[in-house]
Amino acid sequence: MKRTKIIFIVIFALLLSFMNAPVANAYAQTSVEQIAGQDRYQTAVAVSREGWTESQYAVLAYGGNFPDAIAAAPLAMKYDAPILLTTKDALPQETRDELQRLGVREVMIVGGTGTVTSGVEAQIKALGMEVTRIAGSDRYETAVKIAEKLGNVQEAMLVTGEDFPDALSVASAAAKKGVPILLVRPNLIPDSVKEYLSAASIKKVYAVGDASIFSEETLKQLPCTYE
Repeated sequence: MKRTKIIFIVIFALLLSFMNAPVANAYAQTSVEQIAGQDRYQTAVAVSREGWTESQYAVLAYGGNFPDAIAAAPLAMKYDAPILLTTKDALPQETRDELQRLGVREVMIVGGTGTVTSGVEAQIKALGMEVTRIAGSDRYETAVKIAEKLGNVQEAMLVTGEDFPDALSVASAAAKKGVPILLVRPNLIPDSVKEYLSAASIKKVYAVGDASIFSEETLKQLPCTYE
């Protein structure tokens, strides 16, 4: 349960930074202990320090946008790994230090070289750590590639890949259930998503969003039952 909350907090803090809201305010009116840094990268490190003293794995996502980090929540839960953030071209010093503190052996980069360059990958390898990149041609296919790493699952969450509120609302639930978060376009299920749902024999999906995202006609494209 604590791991689910920790993973949710790092995603929540990341999204607050996209909205230019101070992370400290997210906890000011509650009894929850504040976990924050000066920016999203340091906040991710602070969350990692709260939840892990060591970890064989770490998930590394681009800190400039939300899709890959959110889709990676169930993956982080499966591998009991913190989600750390990086810029496109360089591994932040605080992220580098945290990887070393944890004694990470393998870093799973989520996203292609358009969001996390091969230069970042080289910097991680220079630390003596293995790197696995999980990526597709776009955010939709990347979410599918992440889903494939989860193994045999029966359900999936579908959310829009254009904005983050719906994805945020299901991130902790998906992580706890161990089911993938798949991204769709408004009233369009990407082919990569439909192919995954069929190939993985997904029995049920949860379509999270209103009719502007999931029209009845769009839902009929799904190769399985839905709620």
